[in-house]
Amino acid sequence: MRTLLVVLVLFCVGCNYFHMKMPEYRPAHSRKVAVKLMDSLGIVTMYVPERYDTAFSWIHGSDCSSCDKMKCRFQSSLWRVYKESGWFFYPPTDSVDRVTIIYSPHLYLGEGDTAWIYGLNKEFRKQKKIEDSVVNNIFIDTLCRVYDRPFYITGTHFYSEMACREFYELNAVSSVRGMDITFQFELITTKDDSLSKHFLQNAMNVLKTIRFTKPI
Repeated sequence: MRTLLVVLVLFCVGCNYFHMKMPEYRPAHSRKVAVKLMDSLGIVTMYVPERYDTAFSWIHGSDCSSCDKMKCRFQSSLWRVYKESGWFFYPPTDSVDRVTIIYSPHLYLGEGDTAWIYGLNKEFRKQKKIEDSVVNNIFIDTLCRVYDRPFYITGTHFYSEMACREFYELNAVSSVRGMDITFQFELITTKDDSLSKHFLQNAMNVLKTIRFTKPI
């Protein structure tokens, strides 16, 4: 397991597809972090909210080694540290506010090029026509380019009467050296506050600061 390199950073709103390239952007009340990816995948830098004062990484093992996922998470020290494990696990239903970088810990010849990113969008749209419940929960489904690479972004929101909580999740998928990499934003809350009202914009502010660099 590799450790996170934490230094002292948040990204974009999309409508189908557009190009975004700009000087380094730093949202208010944020700090820059750097994550050294495994093997020769390089380094990811981005700005995260200052309240994310805790960082940790682990391998989320599954029922087969090729299904394992490397996860690097940023969150507040106020929340419980939870590390998903195994093929089947119970996600937390208490309060959550975090961003997680997810990718495979095994190098392979992937297909994460631009066409593959577009394909994800196409398949997701086909699935939406089948699952009406998913359609009603989607608040964003878009393709966009940030700096030097495309991202496919989906976001869902629903209220759980059983947990008495609002559940927000946004996934931004791109690729590094042909391997898919996901930036997952999650918020579970009982409050109707600024974090829930601005969840989408806050996540986009993080995403537009993401930069990939070659291995040192």
